[in-house]
Amino acid sequence: MTLRSVAVALVSIPALLAVAVSAQGQSPIRLRARSFVPPANLHGRQGTTERRSSASRSVAQPARRHLLIQFDGPVTAADLAALRAAGARPLRYVPENTVAVAAGPAFDPAAVPRARWSGELEAGDRLSARSARDLARRFPAYPLTIVEFHPDADAAFVSERLAAAGTARAGRTALPPYMAAIPSDRLPIERLSADTSVAWIFPATTEVMAGGALICEGQLSPQGLVASYATVGEGWDGGGPGSARLSYFLQNGSADLAVAPQHAEVVRALTEWSRHADVDW
Repeated sequence: MTLRSVAVALVSIPALLAVAVSAQGQSPIRLRARSFVPPANLHGRQGTTERRSSASRSVAQPARRHLLIQFDGPVTAADLAALRAAGARPLRYVPENTVAVAAGPAFDPAAVPRARWSGELEAGDRLSARSARDLARRFPAYPLTIVEFHPDADAAFVSERLAAAGTARAGRTALPPYMAAIPSDRLPIERLSADTSVAWIFPATTEVMAGGALICEGQLSPQGLVASYATVGEGWDGGGPGSARLSYFLQNGSADLAVAPQHAEVVRALTEWSRHADVDW
């Protein structure tokens, strides 16, 4: 085992420890900003098929819709096929039992047999906690912010939506075509958080902008990539934002390396983790 393989193994720790806990009755939709159990609103049930915030209504929205569709139980291959047959394109998985889709105006979620609820992300669901804190500062700690659109967006569409919000790409970066780095200006970011074609907004770290760090496109699940604005399970500290104190120990290290550098690499990785999450080791 090399130091690199030790670091790679550490990346898998969150996936192994994050356990999806089913709620009593219907499972919640787990977003980074909040978890909620939506009332059923399809197939003759009470409610409306979409929930849109007042901020979203104040922004000119593209004709293409981006919806969350929650099913009565785990998402299956048949459910994904039913979405496609009804005219929707599955994009990302959202725990629990939910798929983010792109669809035209004619798409009717009630045409999907096991779908129980359809709705939209709210503006606050698209803005990461770090970006929200950054915007509250007089001088942002991160001069640039990354805006991630839903993955069906191409570079031309992204440029169009950025211009509509009053901003543009800042420099050349090795980001996927559906992402863009923009200056951390309050008004354009607030407008983009209300844009239904935007999925997630987060700070652009120095490492990312320098090309020395990769952008993770999402955790892989049996249902596909997990949306970047979603989370799996309640975390170590239970529901909602909070902190956690975790312990670790080393066992059966590599015989190819001395113990000290192996231990140092683990500590370095855990320390880096603590820089970005409220976790104390």
